[in-house]
Amino acid sequence: MESFRELNVNDEMLKNLDKFILKNPGISFEDCVSKFSNLNVDQLKFLINQVNKNVNTYYGIIGPFKVEDNKIFKKLNLKNPDDRSRLYHLISENSELNKKNEDLKKEIVTLKEEIEKMKKLTIA
Repeated sequence: MESFRELNVNDEMLKNLDKFILKNPGISFEDCVSKFSNLNVDQLKFLINQVNKNVNTYYGIIGPFKVEDNKIFKKLNLKNPDDRSRLYHLISENSELNKKNEDLKKEIVTLKEEIEKMKKLTIA
């Protein structure tokens, strides 16, 4: 891959990719490509590299990113109000999901207990 133009991507796709990586920290290139089928792994690596090399060009659209052990992370600048807002949103969403997860775990335990009671009643 020699040119960004070869990627055939638009700003909307780049913004969607940015949000996806933000919401899926540590995603592998392979998993990311499976969600964005218009890119292959080499193209995604090229894209991430170009975005990181030209941060000002893509400011407000996509990136920058940190790549570590074949995993992609969105770099956040906490001095930037938009990045702070994204972080607070993710923290809030994470908290809500953790609460839902705990509620569902409790519901599973309750249902298992009810199943055991039903089994005992049918046996007796």
